[in-house]
Amino acid sequence: MRASGVLMPVSSLPSKYGIGCFSKEAYEFVDCLERAGQSKWQVLPLGPTGYGDSPYQPFSTFAGNPYFIDLDMLVEEGLLFKEECEQLQWGWDPRFVDYERIYFSKNEILRKAYGRFDADDKFYAFCKKEQEWLEPYCLFRAIKDSQNGALWTTWPEELRKSDSKEVQNKKKELEKEMEYYQFLEYEFDCQWNKLKAYANKKGITIIGDLPIYVAIDSADAWANPMMFQMDENGVPSAIAGCPPDAFSADGQMWGNPLYDWKTQKKTGYKWWIQRMKRSLVLYDTVRIDHFRGFAEYYAIPADAENALEGEWKEGPGIDLFRAMEKALGDMDVIAEDLGTLDEKVFDLMDETGYPGMKVLQFAFDSGNTNFYLPHRYKKNCVVYTGTHDNDTTKAWYYGMNDWAREYSKAYLNNYDRPWEDIPWDFIRAAEASVADLAVIPMWDLLCCGSEGRMNHPSTLGENWKWRMLPGEFREDIIGRLRWLTDTFQSDSEIVKWASTIEIDPQKIIDSIVSVLRSGADNLVSSTITVTMGLVSMAMNFAIGFVFSCYVLLQKEKLGRQVLKAAYAILPVKTVEYLGHVCTLASKVFSSFITGQCIEAVILGSMFFVSMTIGRFPYAMLIGVLISFTALIPVFGGIIGCWVGFFLILMVSPLKALAFLILFLILQQIEGNLIYPHVVGNSVGLPAIWVLVAVTLGGNLMGIVGMLIFIPLVSVIYTLFKEWVSERLEQKKVKIS
Repeated sequence: MRASGVLMPVSSLPSKYGIGCFSKEAYEFVDCLERAGQSKWQVLPLGPTGYGDSPYQPFSTFAGNPYFIDLDMLVEEGLLFKEECEQLQWGWDPRFVDYERIYFSKNEILRKAYGRFDADDKFYAFCKKEQEWLEPYCLFRAIKDSQNGALWTTWPEELRKSDSKEVQNKKKELEKEMEYYQFLEYEFDCQWNKLKAYANKKGITIIGDLPIYVAIDSADAWANPMMFQMDENGVPSAIAGCPPDAFSADGQMWGNPLYDWKTQKKTGYKWWIQRMKRSLVLYDTVRIDHFRGFAEYYAIPADAENALEGEWKEGPGIDLFRAMEKALGDMDVIAEDLGTLDEKVFDLMDETGYPGMKVLQFAFDSGNTNFYLPHRYKKNCVVYTGTHDNDTTKAWYYGMNDWAREYSKAYLNNYDRPWEDIPWDFIRAAEASVADLAVIPMWDLLCCGSEGRMNHPSTLGENWKWRMLPGEFREDIIGRLRWLTDTFQSDSEIVKWASTIEIDPQKIIDSIVSVLRSGADNLVSSTITVTMGLVSMAMNFAIGFVFSCYVLLQKEKLGRQVLKAAYAILPVKTVEYLGHVCTLASKVFSSFITGQCIEAVILGSMFFVSMTIGRFPYAMLIGVLISFTALIPVFGGIIGCWVGFFLILMVSPLKALAFLILFLILQQIEGNLIYPHVVGNSVGLPAIWVLVAVTLGGNLMGIVGMLIFIPLVSVIYTLFKEWVSERLEQKKVKIS
């Protein structure tokens, strides 16, 4: 289904507390998306950020970021006072997040809220439901705080192992601190679910981001060391990254621990199933980052100086996704398949059926062979102008080499476009493509320069900071996006409705098997019955065919014999009258069949020519279809019309409506001009009697009756006219 959405990190939303959150501004943003005709909101990972502020290096891939908790909602709950929130420092520039100030201010105010919080049944129910990941995460954060925020691999040896006796003792000691982090996750969960429900009610689904790897300094790695390529002290033997690419000549060293896929498989991929289950609760659709890592992953020795020393190793492949789908059912997934690709990735994409990503900023540097060019897309993909790792489209366009820029101008035909408005040409190209989904980053909708860039890969310190200012998502931008979306979304309401129908292949198979099983006992008898029926049908057809051939070959001789017998049995006047009736019937039937065929060909031709001129889809098919259905008197054309209408409706609702108007026009021409002269006059029957004949014949004998009764009624009508004329002549009555 054609759909459109916007990429907007939660952290980038406007708010008065230094960072975007689940505040009223988030709800206003959803309202803007609705007015802009958008059906998707893509966010970056929502996990709690640590050193470097990257959402792709969270303390947990299960937990939520407490920075996103709306303080005003806590005020409404009676946990905070408005003055307490306003007196803290949240940063001086509303355009950028000041993470250092946010860290201290948010932690201070949230601890005040926790101090006034009375745990209730809802809180305890949440803790119990999410215990499997929540308890180790909260314990990890509590111990980390007790160690002054140090990396867990530098903790005292007895604390590095999550299942040690010392850790269990620490759990009792830090019970209150653990509850603080449980409180944060509870508030995050409540607020996020409320916002997500609001978006869903508006017809907007959430696309979330799932990083393939976890951070080394995370509860995931600390609580599950056996799932990763790490030694007993938590030191990885190899780390994740990627070889040299457009972002880095030496490749990228991400520093994440790599998975021990053999161990993961032995557990039935339990940890990954748990992780995906949580993601499908948080989001409607999950974008899996760095999808190539599941086909084969780039392993860099932990002590390497750069990524050049890495090598590709085989990943879990389709086995992982089959295990997850078996446990969780169908998953709505987008696969981030960017970067260096090979056949293994393409094969895995084909096996999963997940849509991949196309980025327009990658499309114009290598000419017509570039598979990121919109005309080379297949439907099952998601197109972006750029991603969080790219510069904004405006800044990227400024920095293009001359050849690539000229090529893009020729491709987009935007020679006269002001540079300030350039991003909208790429937005239009994305929306107009055949991709099932187009997602536009918010910074491109606002035509931001490099100040709007979210991330510079392989760098620290100046990333993840950009924010939208209040009121910046203006009505003119909303209207412009709405127009593009409405223009290029081709799905009709009936297609949207059809897509909501759930078809379970397994149920269908089970039903077929059940039918086969239930009929197994009667298989022999059914076979005999069917066989006898086929033999009988064949014999009847053969006899009928031979008889028909005999009649046709001997028609003149048979005619003379019938005539002789008639004269011998019946009075001469009776035979002469019957002969007159037969001659009249033959003439009427012949004229009717000829006229009906001519009328059908004329009507079908009119539709074909008119639809071709009007550039309607299926012009030839519908023209031929109407020619055949028009052989049925009166109602035949209407039958063909509705079939044609539904065919066109699947392509374009507007064209389907125009087709109905065209049909009404041509039907009037056909009914008032063509049919009376071609068919009606041929049988000499007034229009009212044609309608009576069709209705009576259809009720008695169906379509065959419609065809027979018009000439039959015409014969009766003609004979009645002759009788009336004869009687009037006998009575010497003249009526002009």
